[in-house]
Amino acid sequence: NDCDVATIDEPDADGDGYTACEECDDGDADVNPGAVEEICDGLDNDCDPATLDDPGNDGDGDGYLVCDDCDDANADVYPGAPELTCDGVANDCDGGSEFWVPTDQPTIQDAIDAAADNDVVCVEAGTYVELIDFSGKAITVHGVDGPQDTIIDGDAADVVVSFINGEDALSVLEGFTITNGDGYYYGGGIRADNASPVLRNLVVTDNYNWAAGGGICLYESYATLSNIVVSHNWASSGSGVYIYSGSPTFTNMLIADNYADSSGGAFYLAYYAEAVFDHVIMSGNYARYHAGAGNIGYGGAWMNHVIMVGNQSEMWGGGAIYTGNGTGHLDLSHCILANNDAQPGNGGAVNVLDRQTYSITHT
Repeated sequence: NDCDVATIDEPDADGDGYTACEECDDGDADVNPGAVEEICDGLDNDCDPATLDDPGNDGDGDGYLVCDDCDDANADVYPGAPELTCDGVANDCDGGSEFWVPTDQPTIQDAIDAAADNDVVCVEAGTYVELIDFSGKAITVHGVDGPQDTIIDGDAADVVVSFINGEDALSVLEGFTITNGDGYYYGGGIRADNASPVLRNLVVTDNYNWAAGGGICLYESYATLSNIVVSHNWASSGSGVYIYSGSPTFTNMLIADNYADSSGGAFYLAYYAEAVFDHVIMSGNYARYHAGAGNIGYGGAWMNHVIMVGNQSEMWGGGAIYTGNGTGHLDLSHCILANNDAQPGNGGAVNVLDRQTYSITHT
């Protein structure tokens, strides 16, 4: 219009080969009619309204739109999906990595050290002679072939597995046999000290601690334990499980054939600890003095569908349960106590002392 070639109608300001009259954004070289449309970048890359970002598309029908889903072609992958451990896919879209032992890392501890939060350590079948420490990481350490084929042997060097850096429910140990631990100060197989991990699908057997918690020690812990066998462990007190303060939960467990040189063959509650036992079997446990199965002192135990059979205390009573001299509470609901023995008497099944409260229903 103004007879000036510098202001001609068809400049190409972004140098993408398309003039301003041919494209929809002459200020961005990545936007032009020949560009490939990129999903979820907020731009109409190819200048075609028909291919504009479509936030309403859910290609795999998993309920998450294409711009919110990390894989819109797989209905098993979406934010918040159940993580299928060690399948090579980040099912929940958290971006976590997998470290395989011994394929990627030679030892379990090496893999833990290399991992970051949300990662998974996948341990192949074998016996691993080492001690491991979760080091405060929110990771899963998973025995791929289960506890029958995946063994962590502590070589009687110390506690086999340690959670001592504030781990919570995002720290998970599953699928192992934990054995041959020999801790000096609380715990032989597993120790959670001011930490509350998730422990599941484990066998904790043949571990030792001269003081407490030959199998498992939970010290000021709110850990969640399920589907675990705790057997043939030794300690002075709480040879199966020793619980000091905190409030852990135990579900679908077998605590059997543990030996306490003092008290609490299966478990020992100390210093106002409170524990919930749901569908737990305690059998064949032995205590030299009292509480063949469980000792409840200053604390409380809530037991639902618990079976205590064949436990024995040799000297002071409470073949199955001894409530001690503290101010604790015992609640038994839908439980079975059978063939427990206390020598020379004093409660073949349960011995409740002064200042204790208790409730027994449908038992």
